[in-house]
Amino acid sequence: MKSFNLVDEPWIRTNRGVLSLRSIFQEGGTVALQENAIDRFCLFRFLVAVCQAACRLKTEREWEKLDDDGLCSAVLRYLEEKRELFDLYDPEHPFLQYPDIRASKDKQLPISAYVPGASSGNTTVVFQSNVMEEDLDDARKAKIVLMHCIMSYFRTKIDSKIVLRKGFNKNAVAPLCPALGKEGVLHTFVLGDTFFETLRLSLMSEELLEEVAYVDEIGIPPWEALPMEDGEMARRLSRSYFGHLIPMIRFCFLDGEILHSTSGVVMPDVSTGHVDFSVTVRKESGVKQHLYSALAANTMNQPWRQLDSILNFCAPAPDYQCLNVKFANARKSNLAGLWCFGLQVSSQGKEQFLSMKDGVVDSEIRFSRDFRLSLFYVRYQVEMDCLKQVAERLVRASEMYFQSCGSASKDKNSSNQDIDKLQSKKVKLSKQTQRVREGFWLQCGELVSELVQVCEGLDAKNLHEKICKIALSEFRRNCPCGTPRQLMASCRNEPNFYGIYDRG
Repeated sequence: MKSFNLVDEPWIRTNRGVLSLRSIFQEGGTVALQENAIDRFCLFRFLVAVCQAACRLKTEREWEKLDDDGLCSAVLRYLEEKRELFDLYDPEHPFLQYPDIRASKDKQLPISAYVPGASSGNTTVVFQSNVMEEDLDDARKAKIVLMHCIMSYFRTKIDSKIVLRKGFNKNAVAPLCPALGKEGVLHTFVLGDTFFETLRLSLMSEELLEEVAYVDEIGIPPWEALPMEDGEMARRLSRSYFGHLIPMIRFCFLDGEILHSTSGVVMPDVSTGHVDFSVTVRKESGVKQHLYSALAANTMNQPWRQLDSILNFCAPAPDYQCLNVKFANARKSNLAGLWCFGLQVSSQGKEQFLSMKDGVVDSEIRFSRDFRLSLFYVRYQVEMDCLKQVAERLVRASEMYFQSCGSASKDKNSSNQDIDKLQSKKVKLSKQTQRVREGFWLQCGELVSELVQVCEGLDAKNLHEKICKIALSEFRRNCPCGTPRQLMASCRNEPNFYGIYDRG
């Protein structure tokens, strides 16, 4: 009989090699996950869930007493006690799977069809990386099962006729995944000084959960009690902390190289505000005042540009809130850093997919040991406001250059309008100006470490000079002087940034 127990078998890639669950918690504080970003996100949430199952914290005082060694000891005891629940191929209780699930023949797909970015069906293959893997090892299969339960964006690759709870009716299309939303949401985790402190900062106590109206309890991990579609366990899971770590949004079963799949527990929509603790959310105003929106994962707007929203809970009148960061900051005043992850996807009709403009957002922002959020946040707002002014002047100057060269519309007021509003007037102009702006922000992204240091109190002169040089360089690179007309347009419209920074 085939067996692959996640407690014993090496399946997680780390800086210390490929490790089993047990080995990770035996290694000490030097462990770091080295999977791709999507697997790392799902594995991290799974590891937090394992730690939460092993450490039932009632009060914040208990959390304060829990150190890295105490966490690892508790997890190792738990894994020994519950070892049989982590076998991927157990005949009666395979890990996070439903042995009774069997998809109809037309809905049976290979496991590799559920790998994000892999080509399936009649999709054209352009790159070798898009070719589906034929032979997946057990370690890869385990990660696909985890991803399927936590962050699956495949909404039509299910068999809706599979029903575990008699009388329950399913839609042909699976509900949206709360970890993804419609087009991708941004998740933020607080980094500790060690990998295990990072895990500890994501643990919840019953006392802390009293501040979260939409969560009733820490709950029961799904590998201990698998939910049906609409039973008591499903309802408890949807209102528990475990449900926001492993929501069981799809039910599946590994059958050789086939993955049988159907929709699972229906979790609340992001618009209700009942979001994962790692998601940054705000309440809408006006006619949508009873709805919520989440901070989007956007490959063209990296997390370092969104810290004003992620850290907004510390403002006098906050608009945004990220519970992960808020709770961690209350526990540890000098945060080591932030890890931001998101998967930007496109949505069309009933399906979500990765298009050319989509991709993974995976970013770490590190702080110094002297980090203090209240000081950092104020300085960050000032620096970003100035940076946006530089970008606006650069875009305006570039637009006026293109107009002078005859490659833009002749609307005399267009130079004072936001460039996005001009897309419908002149597609070519939009692409030209967008290229300038994207290049500027891309290069500024290389200065994130210096920006963080400035916001922590370092002298800003060098940073400001570099930013202005980048903007000027982008203008000159995209607005050539090859003809007399171009030379004249460049001389007239070359941007200056005096008045934005104190030193000009």
